[in-house]
Parts: sequence; structure tokens; C-alpha cells
Amino acid sequence: MLGLPKTLVLTVGQGIPHVLLGILGLAYAPAGHAGVLIPSAMIAVSTIGGWFFLRDRPEKAVLIGIFIIMVGATLSGWQSMSESGGQAWLGDLLFIAAGALWGIYTIASRAWDVDAFQATALVSVISMLLYLPLYFIWGTPGILSAPVSEIVFQSLFQGVFAAILALLFYTKAVTVLGATRGSIFGGLVPCIASVLAIFVLSEVPSLIEVAGMVLASGGMIYIFGFRK
Repeated sequence: MLGLPKTLVLTVGQGIPHVLLGILGLAYAPAGHAGVLIPSAMIAVSTIGGWFFLRDRPEKAVLIGIFIIMVGATLSGWQSMSESGGQAWLGDLLFIAAGALWGIYTIASRAWDVDAFQATALVSVISMLLYLPLYFIWGTPGILSAPVSEIVFQSLFQGVFAAILALLFYTKAVTVLGATRGSIFGGLVPCIASVLAIFVLSEVPSLIEVAGMVLASGGMIYIFGFRK
């Protein structure tokens, strides 16, 4: 049974603080930056933290694979990263902080061998209890005037898929594979975003972005042993 301190650490790592940092970052930097920096920071923190705190020293092949994945992730978001200015650096710092919190969650969930269902339930409920009062007191509750169809869609997409199922599957992967190997799936975030953009936004990726997707996928295949 997780106590309050451990529950709060998990909530900070993957609950409302993590989410708010990412959202605040979007006010200063493009979403493409978030797709690269958040998972990259998470992988770095998970790998280094797992090495020092969990004595989970990654093999040479894993380090090589992680490097390939991070290069691929950077190339996948290259266009967005190269077309920004102004206060984008502030948004980038917020994205890195969000990724670091994600990495802390990864290390903690592995160190404490948390149950995926329990962790998901606790993080989701506590985040709701912390955020709802702030939202209704100081925010602008657009939910009260939003169309029912939009509320249903966002509830399913953000609430069920992004908040619950994604966290559940990720936590389970970390407990089974370990902090380092479990975290590398984050490197596919910009790649998957680029693929979805083709069908949803009719945005065709550049050759550099395609190369990044291939590299990130190849790095993951390399790590999981499908190499000669």
C-alpha cells in the first residue's frame, strides 16, 4: 500500500503539476518543441536516475539505442525546432521540467514496484481533487458553456485515453521492463505525432523528419535485441 508521501511524488511526476508545466510551455513555444523535449528529458532523467538510484546500469547497446532514439526524436521535430524565436526558450525550459517530472515518476514507480492500476487511480483522483477547486475559483470554466459533443470527445480523448490508459500502460511497462527500457517508448512521441499529422492535418513530413522517424524506430528495435 502506497503511503501519502509516495502518492504525492507519483502525482507530481505524472499528475497535474506535470501537465500544467507542459501546458504553460505551449504558451511560449510550439507543440513540436514539446514533442521532442519532454520525452527526451524523461529518457535522460530515467536513464541517469535508474543508474544511480536503482543500480540499473544500462548496457552499452541500450545507451547506443537511446542515443539513436533521441537523435531521431530531434530530427522528427526539426522543422518546428528551427522555426521558433522570441520566448521559445522559456517554453523549452518548462518542457524540460515536465519531462524531468515524468522521469522522476518512472524511477519512483520502478523503485517502489507500484501496481499500475493503483498508481493510475491515485494519480488521476488526486490530480482532480487538486485542480478542480483552482479551476472553478480562479479559472474560466468554459466547460459550462461548451457543446456536449465537445465535452464527450475531450472526456474520452483526454480523460480516458491520454490520462488513464496511457498512464496505466506506461506504468505497467516500467514495472516489467525497468526504468530505462520502459522510458524509451517516449522517444516515439514525435514520430507518432508526425504520422498522425499526415492523416489528421494533411501535413506531409520532410525528408529530415522521415529520417528521424526511421532512426527512432531503429533505435528501439536495436535496444530490444532485434540486432545481429
